[in-house]
Amino acid sequence: MSDFIVTRSSQAMVLPSKPTPTNNLPLSSIDKALGMRNMMELFQVFHAGHHPAKLIKQALAMALVPYYPVAGRLTENHVACTGEGVLFSEATANCSLKDLSIDLSQPLLIPVNDLLPIIDAPQDLILMIQVTEFTCGGFVVCFGYNHAVFDGFGIMNFFRAVGEIARGLEKPVIEPIWCREIIPGPPPPPKPVAHPSSSSAIPNLHLEWSTLDVQLDKMKEGFMKETGRTCSDFDVTVAALLQCRTRAINPDHAQTLDFHLICPSNARPLLHELIPGYEGYYGNCTYRALVTAPASKIMQASVTDIVGWILDAKGKVSDEFWKWLGGEHSDKSIIASVCNYETIVVTDMDKLGSKDVNYGCGAPVQSGMLRYSDHMVFCVVDSSLKIEGGVRITGRLVREEHLQAFRDEMNKACN
Repeated sequence: MSDFIVTRSSQAMVLPSKPTPTNNLPLSSIDKALGMRNMMELFQVFHAGHHPAKLIKQALAMALVPYYPVAGRLTENHVACTGEGVLFSEATANCSLKDLSIDLSQPLLIPVNDLLPIIDAPQDLILMIQVTEFTCGGFVVCFGYNHAVFDGFGIMNFFRAVGEIARGLEKPVIEPIWCREIIPGPPPPPKPVAHPSSSSAIPNLHLEWSTLDVQLDKMKEGFMKETGRTCSDFDVTVAALLQCRTRAINPDHAQTLDFHLICPSNARPLLHELIPGYEGYYGNCTYRALVTAPASKIMQASVTDIVGWILDAKGKVSDEFWKWLGGEHSDKSIIASVCNYETIVVTDMDKLGSKDVNYGCGAPVQSGMLRYSDHMVFCVVDSSLKIEGGVRITGRLVREEHLQAFRDEMNKACN
């Protein structure tokens, strides 16, 4: 829609509604890992709401009391709890959600820069939010959060808390905790998973943005018929994604060059013996199910084989997490560098808890990622969108010279 116009009526810092502590809080070793200090940008679409921007702004101020570090500022090794606030914009659009084809069968067709606050905020900002209201009564909540402070599960905990307060509760159902010191520093790695730069700078991978709808029925049926095992939509999607991307790149030295697939798993339930109230931990707390194999092996394997690799890797997460927490290093370390073209990180949007966010008008009808850093091959799989028996993949996956081959390979895999 070429005449789409967003008008921002206000943009300001939202401060905690009550005085909060002014201390410094440490980041964990995972929070400080290479590639974490980036803004993740996500969106949620809601079909209806009554003055949602005003309601969310008020609830945000109250939520920033128990979540007071979020109103602080990020330094190199810690968060300074200054209470300076979260950047918040209120905006209106001159059209309805329907005009922009926002429904369960279409990607979000809105210019990204119109849906986030104007970026004149300090680099040490932890969170920014914009609520855009549409003529139909629906609205879109877009937010950028610094990955060094939140992981995906943690940011959804925060917005669930905002929603609970918007619905009339005085405080969040789950009390947030910081407790970053429980995550140990990593032992010296004998061999990195990836090929990090020799300098501290993170390389720009020059990745193209992709949105793909993947049909799963044929691949799932094949896996079940061949193995007698069941698998999730996410598992079979990621298996096809790994193989099709590797084939599209078709690297030199494919027999000796390893490619890596990382699927972050929520490790909070594993911390119940160490952290009372572990559900409220909102920092980075994932352990990675890792599949590593030579490119040639990935390209020649069946999708059924790769699904089996993924299931085996996921089955080892708990044991390997406890070994790592106890100081034992492995190539599956959650601290390993992922900033290279041979490693892809895939997250299941449905598992983050986005559908549990409710500001009093029901769950979001669509959620997803807007943009992400160009320093990591990263995508999200939305298993909640049943698009003609399939799912949607969005993210930065390949360079321009590999994009068409990647799309062609995905089409072949699904047909």
